[in-house]
Amino acid sequence: METLWPILSVVCLLLLLGAIGFIGRFRSLSTRVGSFNCGFRRGSRPAIWKQGIAHYCVDRIDWYRTASLSFRPSQSWSRDELDLISKHPVTESDGMRVRDFSMRITCRSGNQEFELAMSDDAYSGLRSWVESAPPGRYGRVV
Repeated sequence: METLWPILSVVCLLLLLGAIGFIGRFRSLSTRVGSFNCGFRRGSRPAIWKQGIAHYCVDRIDWYRTASLSFRPSQSWSRDELDLISKHPVTESDGMRVRDFSMRITCRSGNQEFELAMSDDAYSGLRSWVESAPPGRYGRVV
């Protein structure tokens, strides 16, 4: 019984530090200029949607998974290779539970096809960001 309290104290301290790290990471990512809520799934149906935060950089867009402690992006797509193939309104059949998303965008980067889910405003920003690439960019935007 004497060793139980120190072990419980260490476990509680580690849980508290993990929660502080998680909240701090989320706050840091979501308050950056150029960040927006964005769902991601590989391919198309029936893949599971992952909640995250996307962030515009000069030459790429980075996507960070919400349920993570890593400060590295989970996905990163080059502006020169990113094609916006199609857009559709989010429906119940998409399997999303997040109310912030109204658009589902099918994208391609290189040979990887994936979907992003976002608000109308975020889609307008993404489309503008892709379209405003330097001359010589021949990507496709819908």
